[in-house]
Amino acid sequence: MSLSYTLDNSRREYWIEQINSIRTQILRFSLDRIVELNFCNIKKEEFTPVHIVLLACLCEHLYRLKFNIRVNASAEIVDFLKEELKFHLYFDNSSNEHIESENSSILNLWKVVKNRAQGYSISVTTFFRRTCFDGYDLTGLQTSLDEIYNNIADHSESNGNAFSYILKSAVKFSTTLK
Repeated sequence: MSLSYTLDNSRREYWIEQINSIRTQILRFSLDRIVELNFCNIKKEEFTPVHIVLLACLCEHLYRLKFNIRVNASAEIVDFLKEELKFHLYFDNSSNEHIESENSSILNLWKVVKNRAQGYSISVTTFFRRTCFDGYDLTGLQTSLDEIYNNIADHSESNGNAFSYILKSAVKFSTTLK
């Protein structure tokens, strides 16, 4: 018997609670190593970086425990996860750290691992320069991102189950002043 979980709204607190609940219940109740994730009443535009990162961390956790994941969702959500974000490729035995999105407004998932902080921060800084801040000095941003990614890899106790995801529309900075 598979375990089935429904995520039926996009409230941030709800997702944190549900993902944590799934993570803690998995080992106690599943016999056949299959988890069904049902996304109901959630639209693509409601998926923020928080939703994507939480889902990626859950999938990584399940993948490490050798669970299979079934997703039941609208065609729009399935297409977004599979085709646009290439979500499944992070969990296919190939240890992918990053897969480029074809959508230029998305800096797709990065699996945060030790000794790669500078590579991540360079990519994020380049993404922001290309999409929002052309002509700006982003040295301070890159230095801060180096520290953030190093802290995630070194101090989060995530054991390599950490992801970063950036969506241009989620950036709230004003770019009108130069």
